[in-house]
Amino acid sequence: MPAQIGIGFELNGKGIGVHHLAMGKPKKPTAKAAGAKNSSTKNLNDAVWLTSDAKKVMAQCFIDGILPLDSELDSKDIYDSLFSNHASFADFPYDKELYDGRLTRLRDGVKARQDWAAYDAAALMKDRKKHPERMFNSKGEPNWRGSEADTWLKIDMQAEKHLTMKPGKLWASRPCYKVFTKERFSKRIDQMKQREKEFDKTPGQAKSNSKKLGDPSKSLLLG
Repeated sequence: MPAQIGIGFELNGKGIGVHHLAMGKPKKPTAKAAGAKNSSTKNLNDAVWLTSDAKKVMAQCFIDGILPLDSELDSKDIYDSLFSNHASFADFPYDKELYDGRLTRLRDGVKARQDWAAYDAAALMKDRKKHPERMFNSKGEPNWRGSEADTWLKIDMQAEKHLTMKPGKLWASRPCYKVFTKERFSKRIDQMKQREKEFDKTPGQAKSNSKKLGDPSKSLLLG
């Protein structure tokens, strides 16, 4: 089929000029493009890797140190020893090209996030050396956040002691609480109660009836 001729317009210094554009045959999809969706057909039951539990399990193996972040990966050996009998991988049979890519992307993603976390921690330590966190507030009182009392009150409220003991009695139950005034201690209890309500949990509500919230740390958007 001969090449088609089209007419185009362009602006030049003297006005509008006309030129001819050669328009060839439309290109056929390349073999690579045509087979772009083939990877999904290798999964069973129309399973989708991107949002699968199998992907989360594989990512967790890198996070937990079961799989290395700094060495070459043998996808066949890894699949046979860790995933071949795992229920989450039932719809994802081994394919070298697919598993090489999945392992590499997850490894690189987890490593990048760990590197970022290490960098942030180092930056915070450097900042703290220059600008130490104040131990006392503007009134000369010790800071609550990060204190021993802060830690123990969370434990005691988790055990629901604040429901069976008045604030004054709970305040007197631990020496670390007495570092703070009764009024400030009681106010902190009220604040923690309010925080629990904001997350759809009534203080003292039976755990079986409370709304279950997902754990953000287990949401892995990697690879």
